Amino acid sequence: MAVVLPALPRSVAAARHAVGHLLEESEAVPGVVVEDILLLVSELVTNAVLHARTDTRVSASVEAGRVEVAVGDGDPRHAPFLAERGAMATNGRGVMLVDALASDWGIELHESSKVVWFVAAYDPGQGTEATAGPGDLGQQAAGRPRVRRSAQSA
Repeated sequence: MAVVLPALPRSVAAARHAVGHLLEESEAVPGVVVEDILLLVSELVTNAVLHARTDTRVSASVEAGRVEVAVGDGDPRHAPFLAERGAMATNGRGVMLVDALASDWGIELHESSKVVWFVAAYDPGQGTEATAGPGDLGQQAAGRPRVRRSAQSA
């Protein structure tokens, strides 16, 4: 699945809808994983809309036990970075969420574009029901592998 969206706030919802539809069709991705993926899609597309201000390409694929999502835009100058934010900060937590919830993620820098990608790995036998309660997502994320970041110029 791939869509190209304009640099408009409504594109965040459109990206969530497109990826959500793909995950719904797969019928194998557990509900809590779907919630995490849609949150990360929102964060990355919001970053593209606010900072790159170019069309944004969102692609996603589902294989047994893994979902890969990539968000690309036409501005290689504003690559997202992992930053510590204070408790009172009102923004800047998107990459922290990607780092905490994704099994793996990275950034590909090209001459005139960039792509931020993430992988959400899950147990295919886990079922599709959303069973998380308050605090469950943080505990689930704590057991995930640490993130490998990659940046390369093309």
